Amino acid sequence: MDAIKEIDATIAHADKLTGIDPNKRNPGNMFGLPDASQVNGNGWVDPRSGRPVAVLAPEQRMADLVDPMAYGEGPLSMGKTVKGVATGNWKGAEREFRAMSEGSGGAGQFLVALPLSAQVIDKVRNRSVMLKAGALTIPMDAQTLSIARIAGDVSPAWHTEAAAITASDMTFEQVKFTAQTLVAICQCSVEVFEDASNLDQIVSDAIAKVLAIELDRACLRGSGTLPEIKGIRNQSNVTVDSTTFTTNGSAISTTTPTGAVAWDWLSKQVSGLWGVNENPNAAIYSARTAGELDLLRASTGEVLPPPGSVSKLQLLYTNSIPNNLTQGSNSDCSEAYVGDFSQALIGMRRELMLEVSRTATVGSTSMFSTMQVAIRAYLRADFQLARPGAFRVVTGIR
Repeated sequence: MDAIKEIDATIAHADKLTGIDPNKRNPGNMFGLPDASQVNGNGWVDPRSGRPVAVLAPEQRMADLVDPMAYGEGPLSMGKTVKGVATGNWKGAEREFRAMSEGSGGAGQFLVALPLSAQVIDKVRNRSVMLKAGALTIPMDAQTLSIARIAGDVSPAWHTEAAAITASDMTFEQVKFTAQTLVAICQCSVEVFEDASNLDQIVSDAIAKVLAIELDRACLRGSGTLPEIKGIRNQSNVTVDSTTFTTNGSAISTTTPTGAVAWDWLSKQVSGLWGVNENPNAAIYSARTAGELDLLRASTGEVLPPPGSVSKLQLLYTNSIPNNLTQGSNSDCSEAYVGDFSQALIGMRRELMLEVSRTATVGSTSMFSTMQVAIRAYLRADFQLARPGAFRVVTGIR
């Protein structure tokens, strides 16, 4: 009975963290993680088991999936963990050592305890522009995960009395997530490493920053050539508009050719999605494009505001979108992504692998001779679209 009470307390704590109604808890997840139907109404399922696939909305945390009582009272420390791995001295970090030793790897690799993995992954998610745009996270407990998505909608028809009804069923297809490895290396001086009181924040933020930038780039324009995941730009049935900014690309201004004037090019993408019954919620482009849009002025000199269709979008920028792409004869072009980002799914393993070295060589820099510490971390993730037709990519922005 005492054990049952502890479990009930854990579930109640998780419900409080996630804000999920206990009466609507996904039966496949004891911690109350909502399934897809609770998050966005799509109701994705694993076609093999027929069970709902749990997903995390952008505002929900990976840490909420971890039993807060599994590793004792109080949060585990990333700083103590990294310091212990580098020095071999675990004094004052006995809990971190016990948690890490449960999943130690070979050749100096350490499988970070789930509470710490969740903390770092949540920081990656917080820094990701894809998540800010509304992309959903699917926690993966294995290397692969399959979901069923809609391949074709039902076509309704008017019915003549007593006539036979022509069937037009909704069609489905299977989408498979296969986790690929994303690696990041950060460096800090031995002095900072040994003396900094905020080592937890330094290490976690450094790892999260570089992982988030690359995860965004791959989700947007990853080639799909293994081991790189396939981003929106290269997914089947995503519309790529390479004509609005002309064959050789053009700049955004109030005098550019028809179709690229001011905000018109972005309105065109929105209306294109409306025309196929999709409801875009965000646009993502490079920092350079964001600056050009801010400089738009009417003939009177006043700031030129976006029209209604564009003003309803969440407008985001990222340095993960380059400004040196080639279109026609020009190689200073960029691109923008418009769509319903709740249809973007990031499958992510919940584990994080960590390696720390004071003697490794990073590029041409020796950690030993420069008195630095190298921290290498990697996570595993994949990317899929629930509805590819909900996205458009416009290229040639100079």
